[in-house]
Parts: sequence; C-alpha cells; structure tokens
Amino acid sequence: MRRHANPEPKDLAGYRVRHASYKADPKLQKAHAAAPWIVTWDDHEVVNDYSGEQDRPDNDRAAFIRRRAAAYQAYYEHMPLRRRSKPVGPDMLLYRSLDWGNLAQIQVLDTRQDRPLRTCDALADAKWIPDCPERSAEGRSLLGDVQERWLLETLGASRARWNLLAQQYVMGEVMRPMPAGIRYSNDGWGGYAQTRRRVVERWRDAKVSNPVVLGGDIHSFIAGDLGLEPGRTIATEFVGGSISSLGTPNKDLQALMTVNPNLKFADGERRGYGLVEITPKGADIRFRGVENALVPESAVADVVRFHVEDGKAGVQRA
Repeated sequence: MRRHANPEPKDLAGYRVRHASYKADPKLQKAHAAAPWIVTWDDHEVVNDYSGEQDRPDNDRAAFIRRRAAAYQAYYEHMPLRRRSKPVGPDMLLYRSLDWGNLAQIQVLDTRQDRPLRTCDALADAKWIPDCPERSAEGRSLLGDVQERWLLETLGASRARWNLLAQQYVMGEVMRPMPAGIRYSNDGWGGYAQTRRRVVERWRDAKVSNPVVLGGDIHSFIAGDLGLEPGRTIATEFVGGSISSLGTPNKDLQALMTVNPNLKFADGERRGYGLVEITPKGADIRFRGVENALVPESAVADVVRFHVEDGKAGVQRA
C-alpha cells in the first residue's frame, strides 16, 4: 500500500526521508491524533536483526555504529518521546516505566541496543539454532546489565494492580521442529535464556501483581502462558500481530504449538492488532483483524478474545 520514497537508508538524511514517508500517511496521522502513544523500537528502525553494535558477525563495526547513530537521531526526531531520550551519538535512553494511576504500570524495554551478538559461534547469524551452552550462559543479557538491574528493581517496587511488560518478541520459549531436530529462536529471548529466567523469577519472588507481557516482531498473533515449569503459570503474554506486513502460514504455527505447550493460540494469516482493556477485576484482550490488508477501507472484526482474571495468570478464551 505504500512505496518507500528512497532506497534502504544508511545515513541521517536517508532515515529522515524514511520516517517522513510514513508520517505523511494520513491514516497514521489520525492514529497519532486519536490517542497518546508509548513507543519502543525493534530491529528495523536501524537494520534487520541487528544486535548491539553489530548487524552481522563480519561487519565493519565502526561503520555500523555511525549508521546506528543516524537511525537513533531520526527516530528521536520523528517519534513522541521525552527530552530524556535525546540520543548522544549511537546511544539513546529508551527504556522507562509509566504509571496509569495505581491501576497499571507499563515497563517499556529496549531489547536491541545493549545486548551481545546472537550466539552459537558459526551459527551466530542464524535465527534458528540447536541448543548450545552459550544460549543459556549466565552472563548473556538481552537487556544489558544496567537495564536489567533497572527492570528487576522496578518490578520489585511496583504497587500497580497490573504490570504490563512492553517488549518486542514472544517471551516464552519457542522451539521449532525441523528436519535436523529441534531448533531454538536465536533473535529473541531464546538466545538469552537466563535473562528470561531472571525476569520470571523476579515476578514470582517479588509477588508482582498480574504480570502481562505484550510483544510483537513475528508478524503473527500469539497468546501464551509464562512460567518456570509446566503447570505453574506466573505471567500471561500476548503478541499483537501486524497490520500491513506478511505473516506466517498457520500450518507452520500449528507445528510450533505441538512442541511448545506454553503457546495457547497462534494465527499468522490475519493482519491486525491487539486491543487490551483493563479494569481492577480483569484484562480483556482482543485480537482484531482486517478482511484484506490491501484494501484501505477494509472491515475489521475480532479474530479471538481472551480474558485474564485479577490474581490468576494464564490465557483464558473469552
């Protein structure tokens, strides 16, 4: 529906044109006018699947840092962010928490800027990897040490009824059956398994009220349970899909669900978004899908509805 006005950007001028081409969309302008926005980035605000200071194991690190600095500057210029997030060269403070009275706290994460490159040596450029010791190494953090400490402290101090973790992926373990055997996601939490364990343990040990994870990245709708062992759910997670990009065939997602019992729902063929409505008694989640993403005035309808009861973690179909 939209053609970009310039080639893939690599400098500040290019990133500014790319942002401006999106902001010229009257529907996006109306969306910004309709409600306040809380934003965070993933990889494509810079380049596909980058990690920290590298986009590939063999790249020119100095050149990439310059590119990242340009991308961060353009992001700050075009997105609704406070002055505290103004970048300094290739560094930008994006993680933060926001309180909605005492009803909800939203912890917003940056999972790109401070993490090490994807793991498993020669397979470090692969999205799906066999299990390896580095994947579960204690010192590997998806968030970086400073942000991770901030998150654990913030979770322990929260007095909100609902705690919404706004981040980029499916947080729970995702194993994929392949001809060569089971493979693990290397780009999200699966490549930094101890980070996930520490966050889930913090929810449990600090008795954090109603943790709910909100995610994206995979161009699909996902609903699932989170815990440290089967049958002991600690948090609930929802991935809200995507409105305009291509998704994943449902037959592939069904194959994932057969080996990942934590996943309770998956749909990659409908384009849309997630809508969360919270009260002190519960959270109602609707996955909303358009009939045809290529038709600007396409009708929109609920794909599926879920409910999370106050004090009871886990996916429930509504």
